[in-house]
Amino acid sequence: MVNLTIENAAKVSTVINKNNPEWGAKSFSFNAVELNDGAKASLVGKGCNSSVLFNEEFKFWSVASFN
Repeated sequence: MVNLTIENAAKVSTVINKNNPEWGAKSFSFNAVELNDGAKASLVGKGCNSSVLFNEEFKFWSVASFN
């Protein structure tokens, strides 16, 4: 599997957590959220089941599919 990186993140549509693959593939939205300090973060999941993913956390995720 391909690791999620800053370089490929804009092309990724779904990701899998390396430590918990049983969670299955989750949707991925690169730089979807603007934080209070103006920085941007990505989202994993959709709707109320989504969570913020910071760039330094990409190392824990693999690409499941590209756009």
